[in-house]
Amino acid sequence: MSDVAKRSLLVATIVFAAGCGGSDAQFDIGELDDAVSDAVDLDAVSGDGATTDTTVDDGMVVADTDTDSALDDGALTDSAVADTGAADTGATDTGATDSGATDTGAIDSGATDTGTTSDAGCTAGTSRACYGGASTDVIGGTSACKRGLEYCIGGAWGPCTGEVRPSPESCNNVDDDCDGVVDDGLGNVGCGVGACTRVVAACSSGSATTCVPGAPTGEVCGNSQDDDCDGVVDNGCGCVHVAPTGVDGTTCGSAATPCRSIQYASNKAGTSTWPKQVCVGGNVGCNTAASTATYNEAVTMKDGVSVLGSYNPATTGFSRHANCVTRIAAQDHNGVVFPATVTSATTLDGFVIDGRNDPTNAAVTITGSTGAILDGCVVNGAGGTSSVGVLVTAASGTKATPRIQNSAITGGSGSASAIGIRVVGSSPVISRNCDTYDSQGRCQNWGCYGTQRFVRGRINGNTGATGSVTYAIRLESSPSTTIDTSAVCSSSGQGDVAGVRLSGDATGTIIRASNIVAPGGATGNVNAVGVWADACAGASPWILGNYGISAQSRTAAGRADGVRAVGDCHPRVDSNRQIVGGEESAANDAIGVYCARDATTGVASRCTILGNQSILGSQAGFPPSSTGVRCDRGACARIERNAMISGAQGINTFGLVLDGAATFVDRNVITGGCTRGEGIGLLSIGSAARVQNNAILGGTDCSSGAPTSAFGVKVLIGGGLGELDLHSNSIVAGGTTSAACTSRGLGLDLLPSSTPGGGRGVFRNNVILAGVCSTAYGVLELNASADPRIFENNDLFGFTSAVVLYRNENTTNLPGIGAVNALTDMTVAANVSSNPLFFSSSNFHIQAGSPCRNAGTASGAPTYDYDADGRPLESAHDIGFDEYRP
Repeated sequence: MSDVAKRSLLVATIVFAAGCGGSDAQFDIGELDDAVSDAVDLDAVSGDGATTDTTVDDGMVVADTDTDSALDDGALTDSAVADTGAADTGATDTGATDSGATDTGAIDSGATDTGTTSDAGCTAGTSRACYGGASTDVIGGTSACKRGLEYCIGGAWGPCTGEVRPSPESCNNVDDDCDGVVDDGLGNVGCGVGACTRVVAACSSGSATTCVPGAPTGEVCGNSQDDDCDGVVDNGCGCVHVAPTGVDGTTCGSAATPCRSIQYASNKAGTSTWPKQVCVGGNVGCNTAASTATYNEAVTMKDGVSVLGSYNPATTGFSRHANCVTRIAAQDHNGVVFPATVTSATTLDGFVIDGRNDPTNAAVTITGSTGAILDGCVVNGAGGTSSVGVLVTAASGTKATPRIQNSAITGGSGSASAIGIRVVGSSPVISRNCDTYDSQGRCQNWGCYGTQRFVRGRINGNTGATGSVTYAIRLESSPSTTIDTSAVCSSSGQGDVAGVRLSGDATGTIIRASNIVAPGGATGNVNAVGVWADACAGASPWILGNYGISAQSRTAAGRADGVRAVGDCHPRVDSNRQIVGGEESAANDAIGVYCARDATTGVASRCTILGNQSILGSQAGFPPSSTGVRCDRGACARIERNAMISGAQGINTFGLVLDGAATFVDRNVITGGCTRGEGIGLLSIGSAARVQNNAILGGTDCSSGAPTSAFGVKVLIGGGLGELDLHSNSIVAGGTTSAACTSRGLGLDLLPSSTPGGGRGVFRNNVILAGVCSTAYGVLELNASADPRIFENNDLFGFTSAVVLYRNENTTNLPGIGAVNALTDMTVAANVSSNPLFFSSSNFHIQAGSPCRNAGTASGAPTYDYDADGRPLESAHDIGFDEYRP
């Protein structure tokens, strides 16, 4: 992408975040008024709603002040434990970054800090390179792995901040797993059926591949091929015919003398001279007057025998007609069965299939079959206690591997659970259950209403009993499952709802090019999640290139997450068009992507969040708390190259929350979004993260309200040695000129009961703008003990003389940048205070005459910038997220 194109994209994304929609005013960095004392703190933020999930770590919480038992659900008023120094890295400490053209694999150590105090083998103030990964890991070049820096703090070495270890490979022209090969091991994706089947590499030149099926031809009888690509071998080459007017017997089977039952005809097909295909007719005259013919029978599919419905039963010859609806009404709890003996291509096509109201029921059951194809059907789970549309299970250790495609599947109305497709120990391909696709082949349809092909958890209008669960797709220990190009909707429920929920072994599982929604009910709903990944045996399911993933929970006790990953499951959230925590979540909290630690096992999800176009907290309404991305207690290995991470809109909004996380955060646009309360671009809670090359914007006003408080970055310091490393970012506090508010470019405070024993945090080469509120600060120390440890080469600026560049100890407004550089309770040097000369109020690239040009330090500097250009491009490093390109 050209530099002009990149800058145009940045303009578009920041304008979107600042405006919260086309009707809102754009943020303008030149609008500032008077400054007075700060009176707003994080403790004013309301806590989150309850949850029944009991396996997620509370994330720095000692006493959980909301009503859940384990999930750290975004409540920012909880008491917090003292930071032990190094953030929990979970079971698989992974991480990487897009290396850019000039990445050398290490943070530039620059000039080593000097100090005078020696203790425990290190001199206070010095730093050294560090790396805790394997000696065989490739570092530098196209590899994602990087060495970090550890600092001597009070005579002891702190955590290795900024190191990047191997993570699962993604499609990005980067060697994520650091084995020396870019984009390797990503496998293939397939599309089409029969002779139109095509298999292509999942990744090509750093981008997800669009698979295009081959072109169908006319069916050739007798070649055992599906030449016309409709899922049926040799169709049109003869049938055993079935019609409501038929009679079973040795002479039945022709169009003139059809059989009566599907099962009788299936058993007859393939014997003697009969073809291996059954054609099932509707009622007589259905071609002129639409009607439904119901077959009340138990059907077990026979290997290689395809059963096709929706025929006009003319005695002179059957032909398919849309008016001729053929319905199979299940006679037992299994519905239509594909047994393990079905190993060759065997298609069920063109039927409405209704389950029976047994306590536990499925409309279709596929058990150990490796040849089953369900195509072009309407499948309805029944009622009872637990209902399923399609149940896919293993048999005697053999995984079922069916194709489920071009269908409309609903889980039914089970009072305790309703699941569209439930997969246990198997590996299906769930594909093209969608009506329309965009230019990249992604499903565009919203699967809850107004579409003919979908996978849906519960029938519309039914919410089940209180506490009932509703899933469109449930994967249980089902590796190598593909969910592809489908409209997936949980529908409403009174308990947990999810578009896709997975647990157990998820090795090789891919969820791609789909539109996934989880709209919770108006009562009783607790968790509504678009894609929900529980512990999955350490696997890294790939959530790739989806059109949309979203959730919605409308009860005050609920929460809504677009993607949630918990414990020993480390998904790759990669190149998705949009992820939304709450579509309309005015009553509860919403998070776009939430990765957390399992409280029972102590393992954190080391998810990677890479190259997504838009990740939003709440897209509509004003939930109590709306967060773009949240990482708790060692969760999240890498957050990189995301065009937009935003709280979007809410009472209190957060772009990115790092709670006890040691995440590598690089080359993102992060915004608090529009808020009626407090809006924070980046909130660090006792984290030891490396944050570099980002554009970060605090909370701004909405068309229906304005913020009272805004932070570009807010840092809550813990009691140990862990500290945030904030380097080479462009930070704007945000705020509004339409109402009284307080804005801060950077705010520092302590976690409750924390005594760090000195400054914490490394802040270098950042542009820090005070914002546009009537009270505005460049840097605000909210506590007398909340000091940076290193504060060098930053540009602190406000556009009026009333702006306070730096409020020290929360008591003293320093008179100017000279006073900032004279502070004695931190390592401080070479900070400036000048207009950075951004290209515009929404484009944070600097102009040629910017005072930030060549004004940075090499100490700790990244080796590339936001646009992946090398640092420095001239004689010295620039201040801000991107180097000026001469």
